[in-house]
Formats: sequence, structure tokens, C-alpha cells
Amino acid sequence: MTETLARLNATYTEQVIEDFQKKRVPVEVPLCLKEDHIAYGHDQEISYPLKEVLDVSYRYETGKIGFLYIHTIQGIRTFQINSDPEAFVDQFHQLDHL
Repeated sequence: MTETLARLNATYTEQVIEDFQKKRVPVEVPLCLKEDHIAYGHDQEISYPLKEVLDVSYRYETGKIGFLYIHTIQGIRTFQINSDPEAFVDQFHQLDHL
């Protein structure tokens, strides 16, 4: 298991049926930057190998919902964030991954 270099919480909305009504429930999951991949989820079951990640960027404004973008060779993955991702992105840019 590799060391976590940076961590950021991402949020997604899950739809559930409760009492015969559809509800939208926000779920918070960690994004962890490792030495060789970015892992996503509580069990880190989804990962993006850094050799396939071209860039990480974000759009964030304090007090508003922000977005973190992972640019991969297969497309862009977007994550909703509620905190400043600058440290996560800076740590990614310090890695020699390509």
C-alpha cells in the first residue's frame, strides 16, 4: 500500500427510494493522491494511474460548490468539492508522473 500524499473530500448525489419517495442524498467520499495513482471512494476501489493522468485542475470559490477535474487520456472526470483543493493540486503538480 502506498502512502497518501494529499487527500480531498468529494461529494456526489445518490438517489434513494424511501417511504415511496425518491430522495437525493449527498454522499462524501475521499480522493487520495498516492505516489502512482489517484484513488477514489471509501474503499479506494476506483483509481486513476498517474501515468494516465495528464493534469488536475479546479474551479473553486469559498462558500460555493466547486469542481475538481482529473484530465486523463480517456477523458475528464469531474468531482464536486466543498473545500479548497489547492494543496491537493499543488502536490499533484510536484510529482514527476509523465
